[in-house]
Amino acid sequence: MFPSQTSIIQSIYDERSPNYDTSHHGALAEAYIRTAAPREGESVLDLACGTGLVSFLAEQAVGRSGLVVGVDISPGMLDVARHKAQQTGSNVTFLQHDISDLSGVGLER
Repeated sequence: MFPSQTSIIQSIYDERSPNYDTSHHGALAEAYIRTAAPREGESVLDLACGTGLVSFLAEQAVGRSGLVVGVDISPGMLDVARHKAQQTGSNVTFLQHDISDLSGVGLER
């Protein structure tokens, strides 16, 4: 039996997760936040959030009155993101889910 497309994608990103933050992705995250310009109190949904680079910057922008949820398919990426959240006291919610179908993910506030 062949591995599913989902499991292939998960394994690719799980393998990259320990070194993801040391690549060019940090600069991209900063550019995304500058472009999106989230404001105090807003809600941000970070799809394919990886290790949370964009999520954490969004959290800084929306403040305590805002909400940030990161969704990713890779358990490895989410492990890194959740560890960083725990270390920093972040309130970002990270969910494991396939972003190609968000039904049942429970994003209601």
